[in-house]
Amino acid sequence: MRPLLLEQDGIHYGRVLAAIGAFGREDEDIMRAKEVLTRTWKRLSGSTLLGFAISEAVDGAPLIADIDLAHGWLYGDLVHADSDLPEAVLSATLNQRYFAAVLVYGQAALAAIATLNVVRMLVNKGLVVLEPGAEGAPVVVTFPMTFPVEAARLSPASELTGCGAASPRTSTPSE
Repeated sequence: MRPLLLEQDGIHYGRVLAAIGAFGREDEDIMRAKEVLTRTWKRLSGSTLLGFAISEAVDGAPLIADIDLAHGWLYGDLVHADSDLPEAVLSATLNQRYFAAVLVYGQAALAAIATLNVVRMLVNKGLVVLEPGAEGAPVVVTFPMTFPVEAARLSPASELTGCGAASPRTSTPSE
């Protein structure tokens, strides 16, 4: 997913969207999907709020957007230990930056999957031909991964709509 976000990378979302537009320009479904993807990627890579902002409890304190916090976590805490981050981002806690990163980069992961699905639409419609086995190479995590859960909230499946989640169960327990 990271190469889709890096402007200097060959598969930056802008280049992928340009290719989708070039190959799918005569197909209404493809172009409609490209428009949605373009809005989604621009929202994710912009400097506006995606879901929340934080601020010190002081009159006039600036709001820090979740996207800025997420980038602070990625470049300040995870990848580069970048000390050139804005003071407001550095004043946020690691947990606040991480929480923002989960929201922002989780949405970016969903956008990456949606982008891949539009590329698959191009292939299925015969507008793009991939090399044999291009999608067959496994992507594997080579070490066991576990995530401790300190708290969880169980909700009925009906409350999960619009959250990118779906329940495999189609009936309620009373049915």
